[in-house]
Amino acid sequence: MNKWSVFLTNILLALCVCTYASDGKIIGNLKRVVDGDTVYLKTESNNSIKVRLAFIDAPELNQPFGTDAKAFLKKIEGQRVTIDVKSKDRYGRHVAILFHRNADINLVMIENGYAWVYTKYLKYASMPIRNKYLHAEFLAKENALGLWKMNDYIAPWEWRKHSRKRRREN
Repeated sequence: MNKWSVFLTNILLALCVCTYASDGKIIGNLKRVVDGDTVYLKTESNNSIKVRLAFIDAPELNQPFGTDAKAFLKKIEGQRVTIDVKSKDRYGRHVAILFHRNADINLVMIENGYAWVYTKYLKYASMPIRNKYLHAEFLAKENALGLWKMNDYIAPWEWRKHSRKRRREN
């Protein structure tokens, strides 16, 4: 392969990467808040997409602080937001970071004690995001914010596991 062919191949690869990266951002209005980590977005092309907030896990609605986490997100319901899609989960939801007025809402949820860092999936985040999220959770705990006010909090993944076990036993 000559130098010219290598150059053109590299340019085409770069264009493909840039196109893919730009497809990760979707702009729309926050249509509906399901709970503290799941929302529906109405896109500019009038599509409705279900979004799971990436790298966090909010309390379940029947768990302490579950309705508080949902209410916190509802403050931006109906407003213009952007999501940065990281992947799709097994339920077909877009797993994404939610931005409102340039603020990382996933991070804001952690900072205010409305969500845990979901360490099981944090390994898929960039190092700067990992560090920010873990530091935010540390500070929320230190300052007893939101769910960290309780002494006997149960992480949502543990809550779900025990709920499934209780259902099987009944």
